[in-house]
Amino acid sequence: MKKIVTDERVQQEENQVFAWVGKTMNILLPLSFLIKSLVLKWSFDTYVFELFAMLVVSVYLFYGYWRKGLDMERGTSWQAYLYLGGVIAGTTIVMAWTNYQTYGQHYSGIWDWHFWVVILIFLVSVTCLCLLLLNILSWANKYRQKQVEKELEEEME
Repeated sequence: MKKIVTDERVQQEENQVFAWVGKTMNILLPLSFLIKSLVLKWSFDTYVFELFAMLVVSVYLFYGYWRKGLDMERGTSWQAYLYLGGVIAGTTIVMAWTNYQTYGQHYSGIWDWHFWVVILIFLVSVTCLCLLLLNILSWANKYRQKQVEKELEEEME
């Protein structure tokens, strides 16, 4: 039986296609979750799959990078900070909207200081949670990079 040999360029192109699909899914799954939960007001049962899929994709990406010893922090840092800022701002805006729709009758209006204190507390909480998660991932990445360096040094000897 003949083994089909594929060119490295073909493999790179396939990897780019799969990376594009993965990035698209990371955008569409949260968008679907937000639309179903906030706009359409569907029950949790209808979008539990999106939450589960987002969790599985995130864990798989992290494990894949970590297992292969790839540097997760490579590339331009401004893109990561822009993405993180978008997640924090988007989550805060969505939660503010939900909070005002749920408890709006208790506020004297949109400029009620109680409402803005709640938003500020939520903003600080989400920011701290995101930065904590980012630091944990960064630590795991650096730990794995040191392991890869040790393995390479042992191979060189």
